[in-house]
Amino acid sequence: MPLRDQESEIRPNTVENTLAVEHAVARLPERLRLVHELRMQDFSHAEIARILGLSARTVVSLNGEIREYLRAQLTRPLAEPKSAAPDTPPEYKKLR
Repeated sequence: MPLRDQESEIRPNTVENTLAVEHAVARLPERLRLVHELRMQDFSHAEIARILGLSARTVVSLNGEIREYLRAQLTRPLAEPKSAAPDTPPEYKKLR
């Protein structure tokens, strides 16, 4: 899943992005994380339902929750890098 920056441009796949995804997945509630891990191992909805004792419809619903959770975690605005200090406003420059 490509990550987006503040201007909604797709950022290239980087180690930082990979770590961000892994961190977001690790913060999933346990039930969602289990479903996600099984989906990443190519289990079908029916297989996941059987393994976890859920209905297939519940698994589909949980996948939607996972998607929304990860989207919210991974598309929020990025903090400005510390080295990128904003330019001095023109009004202040005139007063110097």
